Amino acid sequence: MQTDFYDGYVETDPVTGAQKALQLDEKEKLYLECLDAYYNEDGKQLLSNDEYEQLKLDLDFDGSKVATYSKDEIRFVLANKRFKMGKPFLDDAAYDALRNKLREAGSLVVLHDGASCS
Repeated sequence: MQTDFYDGYVETDPVTGAQKALQLDEKEKLYLECLDAYYNEDGKQLLSNDEYEQLKLDLDFDGSKVATYSKDEIRFVLANKRFKMGKPFLDDAAYDALRNKLREAGSLVVLHDGASCS
């Protein structure tokens, strides 16, 4: 099925073929899941190349910050996800170095990670 450049990304049920529009947060989560599966599960693809490109384009049009994350920011977000799943892919020293690098760069993905008053 050919999609038009202006069509938004829709999720298609592989069994029924039913299509459903996703909210921005759902699309961002799917995007990160695609990257996680590809890089941490031996190149596993959750979407076809065309669907992935449509999702990424739709995120860009929606003004998603996730779609503009750098390689290191995505790596940091996925490291946190994988750690919570009990499947870390960075050791503590590598994680701390990445976090410090992003903090020094002023990245928003580690902004919440700073000191706080209690």
